[in-house]
Amino acid sequence: RTGSGVDASSFGQGPAARRSKHGEPMSRAPKRRNWNASTGPGWLWRASVLVGLSTLLGLAAVSAAMVVINIPLPHRAEASPQYGGPWDFAPESLDQLTGIAIQACAAERGSTSAGAESAVWVVQQATLQRRYTALANDYDRRVRDVVATGERRPWEVPAGASPLATAKARVCLKPGEAPLLAIVRPEDFVHASNTLSEAELDIAGLAAGWPQGPGWWDDMKRIAYCESGRNMFAHNTSDPNGGSYGLAQMNGRQHFDKSGENFELRFDPIINLRTALWLRTVRGHFGGGGGWSCADKLGIR
Repeated sequence: RTGSGVDASSFGQGPAARRSKHGEPMSRAPKRRNWNASTGPGWLWRASVLVGLSTLLGLAAVSAAMVVINIPLPHRAEASPQYGGPWDFAPESLDQLTGIAIQACAAERGSTSAGAESAVWVVQQATLQRRYTALANDYDRRVRDVVATGERRPWEVPAGASPLATAKARVCLKPGEAPLLAIVRPEDFVHASNTLSEAELDIAGLAAGWPQGPGWWDDMKRIAYCESGRNMFAHNTSDPNGGSYGLAQMNGRQHFDKSGENFELRFDPIINLRTALWLRTVRGHFGGGGGWSCADKLGIR
């Protein structure tokens, strides 16, 4: 008997209690199956946990080995604050490609507006296409060569040069924004005065491919007034790098060389302003370090 005074042997044996065919009482609770530890569900669960842990440990080991060995991935871009080391070639090459694209824009506009002289512009377009393709191929080759040495490519270094059509779409004046109002010939700028009129300055700006409106030609014209007084032969010898030249007072010859323009024609209004357009395009603004001092003076960004 239990402490409660109830006979445990008679617990649950009421009139409705089930009995076996031998007359023995039957329990309503299901029998518990005695699983073998090596074949039951507990073993399967333990095995799955072990497999999962082994997989995680293996992946961690592989990742650690890659970090230690420093395995490079082809053309993989890594965050870097600036160009450097074997990538020093990239800025100049990219600037040259942009310069050719800007010249190609002007040639394309000239070919559609020059009438009988359009054949000359078509030849110029083909020449610029060949120059761009050669420079783009050279850039792509140099990127591949550096990556092959195990160097990681910085984010700001493109894995490959853009096609000329893509580069022109990025820098060209869009149709309708500023139609070419006149066909500019060298003789248009041969006159008694070295100072261009406002109308002549506008014609030169259009021929050089400057987009019209704020942030582009409107601001560049104000800067040209300030920098050179519209004198196309202005030469400030007090500036470094041999001085500053022409309407836009381009300093030294480096900008002409990088943009693909002829330094010997640095005083030509169109060449000078087209080089200025290249500089404005690659910098993204007029003022600040390396920009036009008159831009800062006039409050032009």
